[in-house]
Amino acid sequence: MHVSSSFTDVEEMLHPDLSAQEAKSKLVIFMAQVVGEINQIKFETTTVNSEYREAEDEMNRANSETEDLEKSVCSLVKKAFHKASLLHHPDKLGEDVTDEQRAYWRMVQLGYDVMLRYANYSRSLLLPH
Repeated sequence: MHVSSSFTDVEEMLHPDLSAQEAKSKLVIFMAQVVGEINQIKFETTTVNSEYREAEDEMNRANSETEDLEKSVCSLVKKAFHKASLLHHPDKLGEDVTDEQRAYWRMVQLGYDVMLRYANYSRSLLLPH
């Protein structure tokens, strides 16, 4: 029974035909219902808070996993860039570097720069402010 619907019961308790004992017993029942509903609200609030904390923990775990994955991907890209730079850097190739090799080197550099910008941007999103 909801408290709002119980107010009609309060009106009945105030009815002049009721004895003091009957009014008192109805008031006790009404108060027990109110206390029961308050306890139910407390339980529901506790349940919601618990579910919120669980969801927050899950989100933190997902962020951590994403960050770990991102670090490993960045590490792999850095290693690949290092290998590519050892093989294709114009200074390593000597004086007979073709335009095609320079274009390839610029493409590798651009890819690495984009990866670093993305890593810095996404890291700034994951870090608490």
